[in-house]
Amino acid sequence: MKEFAEKYIEFYDSMPLWAKVLFSIIWAIPNGLYRFSKSALVESDVGMALAVIVTFFFGEILILVDIISLLVCKKLLWINNPKPKKD
Repeated sequence: MKEFAEKYIEFYDSMPLWAKVLFSIIWAIPNGLYRFSKSALVESDVGMALAVIVTFFFGEILILVDIISLLVCKKLLWINNPKPKKD
């Protein structure tokens, strides 16, 4: 599982911003897989379950959140994202 998660996160992070936004508009599954993979890397069962539930039941709402977070922060927001380091 971790190998898939690492490869998928690497693939998703290497995509250009316009492709990530396009995926967000067309289909919620790639972003849901990204969230699932982020949780799988840290072995968070709650995060993985939440990623599946949110993707399939609240995908329409997440489309707007994903587009805004991609355009403003240049990344998808998720509960497993590390906190920014203070200088």
